[in-house]
Amino acid sequence: MPHPIRGHVALAAVILHRPAASGELLAHCRDTLGADRAPAAILILDALPRTEIGKVDRRALQEMVAARQSAPGSANRRGV
Repeated sequence: MPHPIRGHVALAAVILHRPAASGELLAHCRDTLGADRAPAAILILDALPRTEIGKVDRRALQEMVAARQSAPGSANRRGV
């Protein structure tokens, strides 16, 4: 995802099998991976966008992130 200073930072797009808050997931990532390797934000989805051949459609995913960030009233940038 775009970052004003670093250019881009990592974002994790996840599909949950049980309820969890994005803050909990970020804390788990920081504890497991370390603060320098953890994603900057977590995007919780019902399903990942796919191409016609079944691969994750990264372009569509980037567009989803951009749309959520520019949406009026988007309260939580860390949970995107």
